[in-house]
Amino acid sequence: MKRTISTLLALFPGLGFSQTFQDLDFESGSVSNPDSLHRVAFTNAFPGWQANSIAIFHDFNEGGPVQYGYYNSSDLDQITIGLYDRNATPSLPHPVLGTYTAYIEGDLGSARYANLDLTQMAFIPLDAKSLRFATSSYSSLAGFSAQMILTVGAQGNVPYYAADVQPNYTIWAADISPSAGTISEIGFHVSASYPFVGAEPHIIFGIGLDNIDFSSIDIPEPPTSILLVTALACLWLLSLGRHTMVDRPVSNRIHSTIVFLPSRLPPLYALVTNPDSHPKREPFRCGDRLTQTAAASRANPQTYGGSLHVPAAGIAGFAESRTDCP
Repeated sequence: MKRTISTLLALFPGLGFSQTFQDLDFESGSVSNPDSLHRVAFTNAFPGWQANSIAIFHDFNEGGPVQYGYYNSSDLDQITIGLYDRNATPSLPHPVLGTYTAYIEGDLGSARYANLDLTQMAFIPLDAKSLRFATSSYSSLAGFSAQMILTVGAQGNVPYYAADVQPNYTIWAADISPSAGTISEIGFHVSASYPFVGAEPHIIFGIGLDNIDFSSIDIPEPPTSILLVTALACLWLLSLGRHTMVDRPVSNRIHSTIVFLPSRLPPLYALVTNPDSHPKREPFRCGDRLTQTAAASRANPQTYGGSLHVPAAGIAGFAESRTDCP
């Protein structure tokens, strides 16, 4: 009955909601005439999509429906979404595939936690067996990245698997066959928590999303060798935990375990601690902060977890170019 109703809605628009998904490759948006902060109306940049965000600070929260999409830019002390093309400066994100790539970006430090939900509800094709999409990621702090969760209608959180790993991006696949032929919402939920007690260093991160596609192909089965290696690794970690981690705090045990994960996996998931309370401080001006963070990271990589992934000269250039920051 569910499939029949959904099919009728798709064939006869007058019966109800029948819109198909749009702008899944982020090529339909318009970023013409951006304002002085390099923003356009969200509905212009991301037709068919909705977005909500929240940033949690020490003594206040801010968020709600996203009103703007950025063009080749972002902002500090918040989480934003924007479109990047090849007109972006070399130190900024570039398209994964096609002309535009959507980037969800955040700045943590003053903000202890940030989350952005990008969603769209429409009719999932009857023959859809998997949802495929491409991602890339970056972070100013080595070893840190945001977490991205995929949700699909009544399926809720849907796991996704690497179908193709390239040097600059990964193509993922998720089983959405239970939702085929239904009017459902798909959502990409990006979040990150600040991992330090204080407010320095600021961590700037981003996840690029592109080329979302409903496929009639099943998700690939993991090779038997990978399953065997994973099982053996789990048994070894459990054995290690019984012998060496009995007296350690839980958080230390988790941190000790996570370092053994394969380093080749794209860093879409990161273990982060809960934010601790800290005195509120006034934020730097955005140009000053980016420049100071780059300089401090180069001068003291141990404190900052390693050098910045983005070339320092590029970060300084970006900071200087953002003279319009509040």
